Amino acid sequence: MTELPSRLFRILAAVGLTAALVSGCAPGPSSGPPLAVVDGRESAANDGSAGPPSEPPPSPEAWSEGLSRISENAQFGECRYLDSEVPADVTRECLSFSPGDALASEGKELYAALVTSQEADRAKPPLVIASGADRSFSAVVDTWARALADGLSWPVVVIESRTQLIGHDTCQPPVDVAGDELVAADAAPTDPEPRRTATEVARGCQDATGELALEFGARGSSGDIDIVAERLGLDTFVLGGAGSGIRSALRYASDNPDSVAAIVADSPAGFGEDLTEQVSAQAEGTQMALASWAGQCEANDCLSAPVPASTTPFESFESSPAGAAALRYGASALSGVQNSVPNDRDRMFELFAAAADGNPPRGTVPTSDIGTRELFSTCTDFPVRASTEDRSALIDDLSARFPTFGRSMAIRAGLCNDWPVVEAEPLTLPQVPALVLGTTGGDPLAGRDPAGTGSAALTAAGAAGAIPLRYGGFGSAAAGTGTCIADGINEFLVDPAAAAPTACPA
Repeated sequence: MTELPSRLFRILAAVGLTAALVSGCAPGPSSGPPLAVVDGRESAANDGSAGPPSEPPPSPEAWSEGLSRISENAQFGECRYLDSEVPADVTRECLSFSPGDALASEGKELYAALVTSQEADRAKPPLVIASGADRSFSAVVDTWARALADGLSWPVVVIESRTQLIGHDTCQPPVDVAGDELVAADAAPTDPEPRRTATEVARGCQDATGELALEFGARGSSGDIDIVAERLGLDTFVLGGAGSGIRSALRYASDNPDSVAAIVADSPAGFGEDLTEQVSAQAEGTQMALASWAGQCEANDCLSAPVPASTTPFESFESSPAGAAALRYGASALSGVQNSVPNDRDRMFELFAAAADGNPPRGTVPTSDIGTRELFSTCTDFPVRASTEDRSALIDDLSARFPTFGRSMAIRAGLCNDWPVVEAEPLTLPQVPALVLGTTGGDPLAGRDPAGTGSAALTAAGAAGAIPLRYGGFGSAAAGTGTCIADGINEFLVDPAAAAPTACPA
């Protein structure tokens, strides 16, 4: 199993997916459309036996002929709540839908965004991406809009996570305050007062939502994928997830094996059962990404207050109050930025500089904060939580390895211990091809090497040999980082059987 963090989810949801995360899952039977189809029939495999000549193998394009196109009756309109600019020649449209299950009676609405280009129009089968609690719906839509601008030739449908329906007034203030108090108390997990604080917050959030408290995990969100697929007329399609959205995508694939033809995961978060392993893996990804940002910041003199020279940029930041403040508050923005986007780089440098001057931007919090949305989604999805003794060991370990944020991250993970435990459901994926995207320079939501650990985990869960596609930068998304990644996705979607592991430079 892998290890990840908490805010887990704000800086979470993430997770270095490792093969061990799903070691208990056995591969399932072959499902979904065959990779090679001729006139609706699977082409015969050559087993070496004598017999009449077989039909010529189909062209790679024949694979996509078995995929559904968006129905002409699907009506998209203006994306009223998405105000970011899309790249030239990229179009963004939205449709609203009511979430399923217990949330259906609440009168709430979610959105699905269709992102297209001249090359990737509605006449082609779409790539459907589920977003999660760790990255905003708008951020995921923007990521895939950039991917289309980079040359992705398939239209993309991004489904909003139902966690976006959890308002700031639901229980966010007490969650934030409790996290701060737990960290500031410097108390052991066994001390009664911090434990009482965490328990009261978790129960208060449950009371605020009643029977809906457990509806925001992967199980509930997978139902929303079903609703959107039906609205769009998609019977068989390529499904994926961004960050923690992979959990709802995989739950849907496990429950509906005949509907999913292939899987595409971008910086996938963990889908195992053990929360403490998530915390550790995410902490490592955060440290790597912060070190990269610190190096860039130092090289560009982004701090007004000088930091002393040392062997590495990261050490020089940690050794001064100004640098440590920049790291602590800079980490809070990591999950929402990409090194490949100039505006994101400028924003990170501004955040570092302001934090170092003692004026962190309004609303920023340490990276370890486990936000309300993560409390509802991540805590629900991870039934295995640390015992009191194990939490003490985790706090000691992360404090020593990651002085800037490790202790806070480990302590806040304890908020999940008072969340209801949902019985784990087996996850057996259909034997379909999978492509896993990830950065190699540190992902605060998905760990050190999400493409590698994620592909191993998906293969262990039953996918037919998941392929890693790596981007040499850092951050919590590999899609939208350039033509190399876009070309890699295109090659996979044209002929999954011919896809090979690829490393794209930053």
